[in-house]
Amino acid sequence: MTEHTAKVELQKEKILKESLDQQVTAIDIRFGRIQTRYASGKVMTEYPRDKRKKTITEYRVIKGD
Repeated sequence: MTEHTAKVELQKEKILKESLDQQVTAIDIRFGRIQTRYASGKVMTEYPRDKRKKTITEYRVIKGD
């Protein structure tokens, strides 16, 4: 049974990251764009009025001391 502990820990980390991707921390709405920020550092920028621009997904990591 101990040979599976590494796989279990890896799966737990994956589930934690996925749960952070679902937690919205801020929504910034300005003329022509909507930015949604998530707890994992993911930032989605959407342009609902301009169909020529695609949704941009970025990962911004804030480095601490």
